[in-house]
Amino acid sequence: KNWKEVGWGDGKVGGTQEEYDTWRKMTHDEITGRWGPCSHMIAIVMRRQSGPKRLPEWEEAAAVAAATQNMHLQSTKFPQLACYWSSWHAAARDSKEMKEFLGM
Repeated sequence: KNWKEVGWGDGKVGGTQEEYDTWRKMTHDEITGRWGPCSHMIAIVMRRQSGPKRLPEWEEAAAVAAATQNMHLQSTKFPQLACYWSSWHAAARDSKEMKEFLGM
């Protein structure tokens, strides 16, 4: 992929090769270091209602956030389970590849 055109980091477009390489290494180290030992990850996504009568987007986002918070509360019953809530890196999160991977 051409990172200068499609963006990287949190949607940054352009920058130097050195800046990109530094960000790429930091991201790789975070994934393989912090998240490497994880056996499972859960992606929680919001898919907007279809049809002529739709709830406001903020209500749908709030419902997803409430469900996520409830999952966190339930996880406290399992001491071997760790949870972390993040929007992650926009360049990965918003990519075409991630949407295909998640079947969105």
